[in-house]
Amino acid sequence: MSPTNLTRRSFMKASALAAGAAALGSGVATVNNLVESDQAYAADEVKLVHTSCRACISNCGIIAHVQNGRVIKLEGDPADPMSEGRVCPKGLSGIQALYHPNRNKYPMKRVGERGGNQWERISWEEAIDTIADALMDMKDKTGLEGLLCSTGGGNPQFFSPPRFRNFWGAGNVFEPGCAQCYLPRNYTMPLINGVSDTSIADSGCAELYNPTVSIDTYVMWGTGPAQHAPSSAGRAVVELRAAGTKTVVIDPRYTQSAELLADQWIPIRPGTDLAMMLAVAQVLFEEDLVDHEFIDEWVDAEGYEEWRAYVMGEGEDGIKKTPEWAAPICAVPADTIREFARLYGTTKPVHLQYFYSCAKRHMGDYSAIASMLLQAMTGNIACPGGCESGACLPTPGRIPAPWADWHRNPGDYKVPVFLNVGTIDEAIEKGKKLLAQAAV
Repeated sequence: MSPTNLTRRSFMKASALAAGAAALGSGVATVNNLVESDQAYAADEVKLVHTSCRACISNCGIIAHVQNGRVIKLEGDPADPMSEGRVCPKGLSGIQALYHPNRNKYPMKRVGERGGNQWERISWEEAIDTIADALMDMKDKTGLEGLLCSTGGGNPQFFSPPRFRNFWGAGNVFEPGCAQCYLPRNYTMPLINGVSDTSIADSGCAELYNPTVSIDTYVMWGTGPAQHAPSSAGRAVVELRAAGTKTVVIDPRYTQSAELLADQWIPIRPGTDLAMMLAVAQVLFEEDLVDHEFIDEWVDAEGYEEWRAYVMGEGEDGIKKTPEWAAPICAVPADTIREFARLYGTTKPVHLQYFYSCAKRHMGDYSAIASMLLQAMTGNIACPGGCESGACLPTPGRIPAPWADWHRNPGDYKVPVFLNVGTIDEAIEKGKKLLAQAAV
């Protein structure tokens, strides 16, 4: 079924299947393998059900203690190779979310005026019919482009709206939480490494948990495994350090990770990560600390030369991005930048963990790109202990060189595909104008 031959009947059929899947997958802690029976086990017997936590997208292993068909306790599952039985407070609170009296468990329809907070329960069939009728009516008036999908940031199902949009064939996605944190990395890093981003908080980073993989240096750039990552992250870093891995934390704050997990803490002025990355790249080029064999085999020659020329001051701006140039911008001493660059370029494998805190600013996606270019320059992509999966394939014209335009007005920056939080009202007003024009 293609968008061009989408009918109300076929749309309702697909929507019903999706709604059924969503109903089965709802809830923070999902228990989906209970057997209906008059006497499956003793009335007061507690049954242990292995399932997954749904409090965030990490989906850690959970054991649900079930008594008389009701979850009475949650604990971490030791069988999970990443969490090893650990679970965070958010995951442990899953029972409260599962049985909270205000949890939505069935479709509700507003009655009365907007803002009156008056609702009535309706059937799934009526809900699907209502949504399908509204969508098809919109399609007749504005075409497929009138669709706007949204969900909450951190929701394990936040990929569902883009998938629905792809099924529909056009439209936009508005993600109020993900747009400022996950998406700048999620939609730029794959263009560089071919696979995914490198955040320990919301990506696999399986090499960090593999006891057979040796990592020489682990760089936590804006990352705090000790305080704001899944329950498995801090443990993984502790074990890496015990195995001899050198660790560096680059963060404006002296965090718990800087205190407990770092051999070196480099404080940096917030929002200037790109300047330091450019200076690190300049030292790598200047002192020939790049992996020529990897670059020759995997990196696009024209794109690599464009990046080199920009960093070395041979590009359009003519500025050589030396540590001395970056120091007053990022408040990191030039000697510290140079020493870090030498550590980064002379040890291998190096795993650079770039976190969403660095991307939470206008043009934040450029620092995400630069972090992967550093990994590519040193051959720390597609190697055990580096960014293990993926390959570096920068393409001229598609991957721009990260320009450090520090004086650019953030208000001039527009997200080209995904709607920025600050422009949702503009999108709604534009939709109203389109509907008004269609009615004339």
